[in-house]
Amino acid sequence: MTMFRNLKLLLWKNFILKKRKTLVTVLEILMPLLFCAVILYLRFGSLPRKRPPIDYNITDITSLPEFFNQFPLKSKFQLVYIPSKSETLKNITEMVEDFFPVEFEVLGCPSVPLFEKYIIQDPKAFYVLTGIVFDHNFNDSTEPLPLEVKYYLRFSFFQRNYLSLSFILPQDDVQGWLTSFLYPPNLSHEPRDYGVSEGGAPGYYQEGFLSIQHATDRAIMWHHAPTETTGLFQSLSVLLKRFPHGAYVRDSFFLVLQNEFPLFLMLSFICIELITINSIVLEKERKLKEYMCMMGLQNWQHWVAWFIVFFISASIVVSFMTILFCTEFEESAVFGNSDPSLIFVFLMCFAIATIFFAFMISTFFQKAHVATASGGIIFFLTYLPYLYLAFTYSRRSSFQKIAFCLLSNVAMALGVRLISTFEIRGTGIQWRNLGSIGGEFNFTQVLLMLLLDSVLYGLVAWYVEALFPGEYGTPKPWYFFLMPSYWWGEPTSLRKPVLDLEDPQQALRNKFIQDEPTNLIKGIEIQHLYKVFYKGKDEHMAVKDLTMNLYQGQITVLLGHNGAGKTTTCSILT
Repeated sequence: MTMFRNLKLLLWKNFILKKRKTLVTVLEILMPLLFCAVILYLRFGSLPRKRPPIDYNITDITSLPEFFNQFPLKSKFQLVYIPSKSETLKNITEMVEDFFPVEFEVLGCPSVPLFEKYIIQDPKAFYVLTGIVFDHNFNDSTEPLPLEVKYYLRFSFFQRNYLSLSFILPQDDVQGWLTSFLYPPNLSHEPRDYGVSEGGAPGYYQEGFLSIQHATDRAIMWHHAPTETTGLFQSLSVLLKRFPHGAYVRDSFFLVLQNEFPLFLMLSFICIELITINSIVLEKERKLKEYMCMMGLQNWQHWVAWFIVFFISASIVVSFMTILFCTEFEESAVFGNSDPSLIFVFLMCFAIATIFFAFMISTFFQKAHVATASGGIIFFLTYLPYLYLAFTYSRRSSFQKIAFCLLSNVAMALGVRLISTFEIRGTGIQWRNLGSIGGEFNFTQVLLMLLLDSVLYGLVAWYVEALFPGEYGTPKPWYFFLMPSYWWGEPTSLRKPVLDLEDPQQALRNKFIQDEPTNLIKGIEIQHLYKVFYKGKDEHMAVKDLTMNLYQGQITVLLGHNGAGKTTTCSILT
């Protein structure tokens, strides 16, 4: 019962402090809602708009894009055929060159490893448009080409034409050919690269891939049947037309949801984080915690009381956030398709992680103003790794993303990214699709990592406070958690203590000491207390043979000069 009574008193004390600091308490609630208002303003500034059906233009792939006629080069583009042993392949590659008005330099390479070495080491490899790799072992230069031909086109990793168009046309930010993806990383009910008739990312037409492929096929066909294909090619045109797209709703707010929303959400909780740090460290700075420990307070009760207080504040904020984000205004909402209860759980997990992060930071400082300023900076810096991760998201493994989630701000940002992905699909995040991205990083892992972050931050706070308890605490060794005495207390001696061998009251009978009251109850009884500090081979006795009684209902004050042992005695008692 004493445990719950102490906890009740601590909660009463903390709520009294909240009540006295009315302005701080109001800011703790209103500041997050202010950032929510900014997000709602962005939502209303980019309302969904209905778009008509799209019918795309026809593209002729028998010729290269105009880009290759205007690209300023000091040298010609190169067509490389592999293996170079075969004269037949050389003739086919030269035939590919003849199909285009652009002049190419035809080169041969003995093998694929040598071709890759040429690409890596030779500066002239910049001008290689493509390498045509035929999957056939030619025994000599005159061996004919088989009827069943298998070949590969090896283009440059980075796009030349498509990336230049990305500054003009609204296209996905894509580098490389993304051959490891079956579908775009961010699926949407809107048309992908809606303004590009040739198909958009990664640029199969703009880079000349389709034209080179078509020309190579024609050259192989002409090699096997020159007479039959000559007339066929003159009367045949191969055209490309993108599949039309029906009417759709275009919502540009999803870009804000992925990019700006995590930052605003982090700033919404930074006020709670700063107030938490300031309240805890200010209590430690004013020695209030030490006084409460002297009166019998256990350390865990102190942390639990603060957690309950700030958990209630965070619950109020998260409840308002969930209502604002999931309620439709003018037929649109921030999270219009997602389950509000799941949004609440996600925000609550992040709020809990933020509170424990503040607990962890508070153990490293002794001054409230320094802790508050440093805590705000550190909290913001833990968000910055997400900016790096966002640019390399598709190239990161699931394990790497989970490792980044050890920072709660990054875990929150990745959670928002996953929510926006489901919002773009039109389904929203639901309890039934938490782990629907099979084998990949999913929303369930985000929630679990936020809870794991809370546990880890709490463990760090517990460990650091034990090692650096402050001015009046007794620091424990770094391995204290391995000591049985820490968990089960000191072992009880079976022998009679030395202190009981003489009458302790004898030490209190002195003409310079007032007689002790007989009608009061002893609260603390000290008998022959010693404390020795060792520094190398030197020793300093801070407390020497102190015997005294502290009575209930009385305020006991220790007086004495500097170094008399007052602080040491209080530290021993607590």
